[in-house]
Amino acid sequence: MTWYKEVVIDVQFLAAGIPAIYLWLHYSRNKVVKFPQIKEYFILIAFGALYEIIGTRWLNIHTTLWFKIYVLLEFVCIFLFFRRISAKKYQKIYLVLLWAFLLTFVGLQTHWIMGGTPKTDSWLSMLETILVYIGSVIWFKNIFSNMDLDTLWKSAEFFFISAFILYFSGTLFLFLMTDFVFSTKEMSKYWIINIVLSLLADILIIFGIWIGQQKSPQYSG
Repeated sequence: MTWYKEVVIDVQFLAAGIPAIYLWLHYSRNKVVKFPQIKEYFILIAFGALYEIIGTRWLNIHTTLWFKIYVLLEFVCIFLFFRRISAKKYQKIYLVLLWAFLLTFVGLQTHWIMGGTPKTDSWLSMLETILVYIGSVIWFKNIFSNMDLDTLWKSAEFFFISAFILYFSGTLFLFLMTDFVFSTKEMSKYWIINIVLSLLADILIIFGIWIGQQKSPQYSG
């Protein structure tokens, strides 16, 4: 592992992992969940931070299998988040996206097991991005149609969605550059972009959780 990747992983653990783990343990111990819409994704942040620092940083475990598992769990967590904050009339859209992702996931992993390249998993990130964009458009559409919030800055959901848009927009950029990234000897430097965006997104989500503790207005459209 290159030194700059180690530094980024350590910074991510300190800036996002430790706060996430602390909040997770705190609310688990007190049996109080003040951020139910995002709780699965939040737990994934905490677990992912632990794995990165222990599995990747210390034990130097190959990340291919972890990435596949993480992408699957990540999609499911985001799927649950958008279903919870959206009206029933939009639920079929999310179910279609879920089935599309699961079928694609099974197909790509079968291809990988049979000797194919793991870089085709970029298609899974593309489907995650589509889910985030569709869910975000639905949320913003309902917010501005109903005008139920006085200000977006006091909405925890706004920060959660902003984090997803930031991170997956960067993922889309890497997806479009897949062939180039995998063909260059400097591949790890390009994937630092992904790690940095993940760090920023995690910080936004943690900040959104803090906003949520201030009894911020919630909307479920």
